[in-house]
Amino acid sequence: MVEYSSSQPVKVWRNLRLATMAGDGIGRIQAGALVIRDGRFAFAGPEAELPAEFDGCESFDGEGRWATPGLVDCHTHLVFAGNRAKEFEMRLAGATYEEVARAGGGIVSSVKGVREASEDDLIAETLPRLDALIAEGVTTIEVKSGYGLDTESEMKSLRAAGRLAEVRDIGVRRTFLGAHALPPEAKGDKAAYIAKVCDEMLPAVAKAGLADAVDGFCEGIAFSPDEIARVFDAAKVLGLPVKLHAEQLSDQGGAALAASYGALSADHLEYLSEDGARAMAAAGTVAVLLPGAFYFIRETKIPPVDLLRRHGVQIALATDCNPGTSPLTSLLLTMNMAATFFRMTVDECLIAVTRNGARALGLGDEIGTLEAGKRADFCLWDVDDPAEPRLPDQLQSTSPTLQGRPMTETLVLEPGAVTLDAWRAIYRGAGARLTDAAWGDVEESAAAVARILARGEPVYGINTGFGKLASVRIGDEDLETLQRNIVLSHAAGVGKPMPVPIARLMMALKLVSLGRGASGISVETLRLLEALIEKGLTPVIPAKGSVGASGDLAPLSHMTAAMIGVGEFFVGSERVPAMQALAAAGLEPVTLRAKEGLALLNGTQFSTANALAGLFEAERLYQAALVAGALSTDAAKGSDTPFDPRIHALRGHAGQKETAAALLSLMAGSEIRASHRIDDPRVQDPYCVRCQPQVMGAALDILRQAGRTLLIEANGVSDNPLIFAGEDEALSGGNFHAEPVAFAADMIAMAICEIGSISERRTAMLVDPALSGLPAFLTPKPGLNSGFMIAQVTAAALVSENKQKAFPASVDSIPTSANQEDHVSMAAHGARRLKEMAENAMAVVAIELLAAAQGCDLLAGPASSRPLEAVRRVLREKVPMLREDRHFSPDIEAALGLVVAGSLAEAVSPLALPAVGEGT
Repeated sequence: MVEYSSSQPVKVWRNLRLATMAGDGIGRIQAGALVIRDGRFAFAGPEAELPAEFDGCESFDGEGRWATPGLVDCHTHLVFAGNRAKEFEMRLAGATYEEVARAGGGIVSSVKGVREASEDDLIAETLPRLDALIAEGVTTIEVKSGYGLDTESEMKSLRAAGRLAEVRDIGVRRTFLGAHALPPEAKGDKAAYIAKVCDEMLPAVAKAGLADAVDGFCEGIAFSPDEIARVFDAAKVLGLPVKLHAEQLSDQGGAALAASYGALSADHLEYLSEDGARAMAAAGTVAVLLPGAFYFIRETKIPPVDLLRRHGVQIALATDCNPGTSPLTSLLLTMNMAATFFRMTVDECLIAVTRNGARALGLGDEIGTLEAGKRADFCLWDVDDPAEPRLPDQLQSTSPTLQGRPMTETLVLEPGAVTLDAWRAIYRGAGARLTDAAWGDVEESAAAVARILARGEPVYGINTGFGKLASVRIGDEDLETLQRNIVLSHAAGVGKPMPVPIARLMMALKLVSLGRGASGISVETLRLLEALIEKGLTPVIPAKGSVGASGDLAPLSHMTAAMIGVGEFFVGSERVPAMQALAAAGLEPVTLRAKEGLALLNGTQFSTANALAGLFEAERLYQAALVAGALSTDAAKGSDTPFDPRIHALRGHAGQKETAAALLSLMAGSEIRASHRIDDPRVQDPYCVRCQPQVMGAALDILRQAGRTLLIEANGVSDNPLIFAGEDEALSGGNFHAEPVAFAADMIAMAICEIGSISERRTAMLVDPALSGLPAFLTPKPGLNSGFMIAQVTAAALVSENKQKAFPASVDSIPTSANQEDHVSMAAHGARRLKEMAENAMAVVAIELLAAAQGCDLLAGPASSRPLEAVRRVLREKVPMLREDRHFSPDIEAALGLVVAGSLAEAVSPLALPAVGEGT
């Protein structure tokens, strides 16, 4: 899935062939281009028509590949435990689906496994199935429950489905399928079980925000149309759309029933009637065909595709991935089967897994086509035509170049000139390699080391000991041993490993620094570092042990140790011994030559990577807090007068002016604000509302200042000694001292702390009826319910924790290396705390977001502005209004997920929020 946060620059993909899936056909464009801005397509069309405004933007060469929307698997039962292989043997022996079910097999045979499995067990079993779909270009899936058949197990399955989007970059829609089968404990009493589904299970699922839709199985071996209608009525009361398994084994009138409720889809449909098709067409209900189930249960009646075509019913295809009747994890094979068995055309199959698949999930306005305004979700394919491989004759398993993960384009880095945007992209998952022009300088630097050695003179770090042992001369025969020894002896870190995204960023920083050609590194060694980034091998690096001078010795030594085959790599989420991981990737460990070990382990890249990660997280925090603050202002019926640009022009700070303008734009057109412009007795709002531009603007300014410092550091050379190839000189200095990084990290820490602090004050204001005019603690029934009482306490606790962490690290120092290194920066400490501080502050903002949305709900009157209403919709898709006390932590986690992912900035698109740096 290709997504960009609003903090990222415009990206232009050229030299593409597009299958837009827009219009009547598949929308072939032979010489096309895509433009991505703020996570959405700003342009999708012929490259010749690319607007001039995108000239000069960062561009990528599609190399003539075909771009399609990300594929949508709109009907799966992906989350289950165990298998039902025995049933397959029964069907091979001639048993029908009904006979298998009545013999105790079928759906209920999966219930025991799901009920006994933990949530983590379910995820572990599901991931291989999900990864198989992702590998074929699936970027959005629907996951149905229906194998728990009691409240606790159904909710567990739906929670597990939701967590899939946390461990894989995949869009997940969850569907509650309590009316899937009768559980054993129901003892044949369908009426009682349907009453339980409607009165207990469905309300609990809806209250927890665990479902995007409600489904049922309308069939002779399952539930009747009248029983399904009761479920659909309950769903309607709760505001949830419906879908239906219909007409798979017989004509029960299910399709017409689904259509009468305006269902998103009716699925299976082998026995669909003319009346059913006509009703679906009138209601706009999508027909989801499931050729996998048709094949595995050895059906002979083909869904009436001609009937659907004749009535203009949109057709989608899906795997129906489940443990018994369709153990299929290939959407490409599903397309082949639809073409082969159902005689669907090439274009129909392609549209069925993109545009119509999105519509079957209620996402037609967001994904499924390559069109301006839609989410930037697409795949690239190395094929000659979208119809390849040769549908309907045969479908080979061709993997897309971009799969259902964040776009991992490889950035070509010019040492000394890498932008902040590029570092941000690498932190978010992009690959990195050096520009070809850099390798000549690298080679010449290594040659200069050889020439210096040939002179026979003692040169620090090349043929001497290190630190306090610099006066010890090392013989030529021991130079390689010297470099290996320094790596192994200095790999003395402790603590939990660095997070992989930060470790990858550190590797890229080291690649660029060494690529400047001033470190004496060999081409072969630097090529290995580049290959590790490319192949996704990330050294396991203990996070503690650096004082930020003489470079980040311990963490960088652990990185280097892995390169010589000592230690471990992360390969995916697994820790693999270094030699084993290198061999599996087709790589050889390096033997370090003179100067190379010191060049790799000396430098500020650990501190800088952590500081940059903190900066990028602080950027998202700032934007989320801006949105939450605007929503809180509306919830408190506050004034937007303090955001008037004339006020801020008189003071002149850039960040303050931009913040005020953004707040005005976020609130523009708010009916809530308009309703209180007249006869409002309040003269001024509290500082937490009124002074948002001053506080948040100051935070933005110092974040930008920190960004400028870190950008210089990221492009600089910070090891020692430095090699000047033109003069064959090795000069010792102190570029490894990370004082600039320490100061930048301290500034970021202060900004994070203050953003969280003012956010918590707005939450405190909203829960206080004397200040907000809202019910106490934002609950309709204070006293009986505590509402947001302890959520605000949590926010206060996190703010205080951040205050403790914000004490400047740069003012500390401790002598090391027998007083040779007698003043150190503590940059590593200052930078390493930032991610945790940002996480704390993001949770504070998430609590404010919940409180602000609740406040607006309690006003029960005019709407907020268009951008803020969009934010409320995004939140309410995850968290319903708090009408009475419930388990609060999941609500906070859901809101926090939106903050962390940058979803609030996306929700207010096309409004662009201020960012730390664009193209800096």
